[in-house]
Amino acid sequence: MDDEILQEFLAESWENLAKLDTEIVALEKDPQNEDLISSIFRTIHTIKGTCGFIGLTELGSVAHSAENVLGKMRSADLAITPAAISLVLQAVDVIKELLEELEATGEEPKMDNSSLIKQLDVLAESGVVGDAGIPVSQPEPNVSAPHVVEDVAVEDVAVEDPVDVQPEEAVIAPTEIQPPTDVVTSP
Repeated sequence: MDDEILQEFLAESWENLAKLDTEIVALEKDPQNEDLISSIFRTIHTIKGTCGFIGLTELGSVAHSAENVLGKMRSADLAITPAAISLVLQAVDVIKELLEELEATGEEPKMDNSSLIKQLDVLAESGVVGDAGIPVSQPEPNVSAPHVVEDVAVEDVAVEDPVDVQPEEAVIAPTEIQPPTDVVTSP
């Protein structure tokens, strides 16, 4: 790998990542800010593209999966939530680790980032974060769907504050209105 190109890549990446940290913190406070998400996307996209150009496959794979998540956020196909941002931050931290090792040795480090890449890919495809399958955003309730209740015996239903109604207090609504029978009309 050409040392001059590598040094240029490292300098540009560190500069972009310094700006990225500030932007991600700002995005957490203002998740609807389209300019911020676009800038974050472009930064990761630039790192990914340069990795492909100079042959940094491991670093490029992490950046690529993070870029996919950010692309979904940018197109509003994925909610910008704390859980999603946290996963993107994990990717940024791994990118920094890879860059530090690359800078120290001149060689791309061999790290197993398959779990992080898988989580990012699952997030981008399904909106689910982590191995626990935690949804990034809660789905909107389907108001038109009927609520189905399984067969439940009355004795299985607990009532915390039963209302004490005496039979004489019970009100029975008439099923049909009857005209009064004792009305006298004058001729």
